[in-house]
Amino acid sequence: MLTSINFKSARRLKSATSPLVFLSFFLPALFISCNEVTPEMIKPNSSGVAGDVIVICPKEVWEGNFGKIVTEKLEQIQYGLNQPEGIFTVRNIPEDGLTRSLRTHHSIIVLEIKQQYTEDRAGVIFIENSWAKNQAIFKVRAASIEGAMRVFYRESDNIIYQLQQNELARLSAYIRANSSPEEAMKVSQKHGINIVFPHYGVVTENRDNFVWIRMKQKRQGDDNEMHTVEQGIFIWHYPFTDEKTFNRDFQIITRDSVVEANVPGPSADSYMTTQMLPGYQPRVKEINFNGEYALEMYGLWRVEGDFMSGPFKSITFLDKKRNRVITVEGWVYAPKFNKREYLREVEAMIKSVQLVD
Repeated sequence: MLTSINFKSARRLKSATSPLVFLSFFLPALFISCNEVTPEMIKPNSSGVAGDVIVICPKEVWEGNFGKIVTEKLEQIQYGLNQPEGIFTVRNIPEDGLTRSLRTHHSIIVLEIKQQYTEDRAGVIFIENSWAKNQAIFKVRAASIEGAMRVFYRESDNIIYQLQQNELARLSAYIRANSSPEEAMKVSQKHGINIVFPHYGVVTENRDNFVWIRMKQKRQGDDNEMHTVEQGIFIWHYPFTDEKTFNRDFQIITRDSVVEANVPGPSADSYMTTQMLPGYQPRVKEINFNGEYALEMYGLWRVEGDFMSGPFKSITFLDKKRNRVITVEGWVYAPKFNKREYLREVEAMIKSVQLVD
């Protein structure tokens, strides 16, 4: 029975309208005529390098313990990448350096020290889309620098979560605007799964229960030479029979079985598998995906019989209507480049998945 899976844990998970001490300011939905113009319509798109966060505070404060705590939290090493890369890249801008162009940056943290922000009024205020579309602004309010440090440390996980959601929202909007609906239709018609990916994506495998979407780009490396970056999306599905499907070991075994059978390497008898060395093994966590319980797995893939490897992230969830388990995985192969943002791009793609009614 479909109800045999325990969905209780999903209720404890964070969602984009999250828990915490944030206050969100949303513009109401409006019915507009062709002659009406709303503030949202005239706001520019957010700007800035992907993964960057700017922190507005005096230079001397940034160079002290406050800056150290912010950097320590936001630039902590992201698990599951080939080389060490921080979750975000943080830079300080003094208060008088917040120019008109920087006001549209996608991720801004503002330090506000005022006597009125006593202990009971100190906190973090989250504001969406204040000066630009797909923008996240956090105001860290306290009566002293020490108080601001305590507030930021306490709320850092929530700030990171919301920053990540904003990055994915920006990427999703861009990918959707530059998508490949004709290719995506091949997946939708055969598998009942809608997914959004860029116009250069090609469905190269479309079997009864396995899909491979390949995306290749040429990018200039630090050596001024052009190199290929490859991103891929796998989708596979199988009948749901047991709630044990939704655990780490089962998911790793299933992944290895699927990719070994469907993803050959460049040399004879080589194939994709999962990196299981200590310190690199996949991590799995429960998430809320489209309002339902799901498992998110992330780690490194490698090629057995060759030296290729890279990061991957997947989501596994239950399609109740069709009584099947679906896994959607995004992966990256970019040996000459940092991989954080390429991985974030495929994450935005796999999280665009919707089931066809």
